[in-house]
Order: sequence, then C-alpha cells, then structure tokens
Amino acid sequence: MQQKDEEILARLGYKQEFKRAFTPIEVFGIGFSIIGLLPSIAYVALQLNYSMHSNSMP
Repeated sequence: MQQKDEEILARLGYKQEFKRAFTPIEVFGIGFSIIGLLPSIAYVALQLNYSMHSNSMP
C-alpha cells in the first residue's frame, strides 16, 4: 500500500515526507501521556461539579 501511495504522489509531483510508522517507545510515550491526562480532566470536572452543588442555597 505504501509503495502505491508513493507512486501516486510521484505522478502528482510530490514526494512522501511523513513517516507513517512509530517506534514502540513513541507509542508508549503517547499512551502514557493520554493515561495521565484523563484522570486530570476527570478530577477537574468532579471538582467543578462539587463546587457548583455546594454553593446552592436550600
């Protein structure tokens, strides 16, 4: 597939420059970043939710 893409780009006058593969360490880094980001977003959302409900008058 990659060879076919390169041929199509060459006929159009372009050269493929983006590498489509990731090393295992790059995949680990992306996954680690996402895993670390999700709990942070959830924590902020919960804190906002609790602060909205604690300020309401009975």
